[in-house]
Amino acid sequence: MIDFPTVLQVSSNVAMVQAMSRLPRDRYWNWLKRLGIDAPIDTDLPGAVAGELKSRQAFTSQAIEPAVAAFGQGFSLTPLKLLQLHAMLANGGRLVSPHITRGLRSGDALASTSAAPGVTMLDPKATRTVMGWMEQVVERSKSLGIAIPGYRIGGKTGTAQKADRGVYIPGALITSFVGHLPINDPRYVVLVVVDEPKGGNAYGSTVAAPVARQIIDALLVLERIPPSRPVTPAPSPAPAG
Repeated sequence: MIDFPTVLQVSSNVAMVQAMSRLPRDRYWNWLKRLGIDAPIDTDLPGAVAGELKSRQAFTSQAIEPAVAAFGQGFSLTPLKLLQLHAMLANGGRLVSPHITRGLRSGDALASTSAAPGVTMLDPKATRTVMGWMEQVVERSKSLGIAIPGYRIGGKTGTAQKADRGVYIPGALITSFVGHLPINDPRYVVLVVVDEPKGGNAYGSTVAAPVARQIIDALLVLERIPPSRPVTPAPSPAPAG
């Protein structure tokens, strides 16, 4: 038996299938549809496209469909959509349309964003619970390299097979890492996606997370984000005898 923070930490497909099997298939599909998995995003970015979701009939009549969807396969979505859904968690369940502000450049702060209220999709209590689980992922996974003393950061790795025309490409992966900060007062969601990384140790934790850490470090400095809690100084070494 493992708890949900551990499920996210170790990316347990078995646990996700077990959890989602308790949800009626039609209700599961309805929520994926409601979240807009297969709908274009309302954004000012050129070329934004919709993801793909199996039909209700295919999803509800074949047990394999909800099973693989439980750990993120069997449907497709763009990085922008993935970022929007994670921002929904950070926004307390409100789904907000993403828009361009300004890129990160030395000496420039980020441009202010519009205060669009968004559409309430999830119970804020549920989103706070999931955010807490993601924070534990970062705190427990020291090898991930995302934890920063004094800052409350949440995150999740991703390693998915890559498909072409509905067929998975042998050996082709898409790796990712998404981070939220600060958990106690969310201001940023950072997403890094690496398409078909090479090598035998190519995972979200080894390929995407180090890049995300660099972006997070830059955000903390450029946006002058204060620590979420006091930083305990490391003990001084004892003098030589």
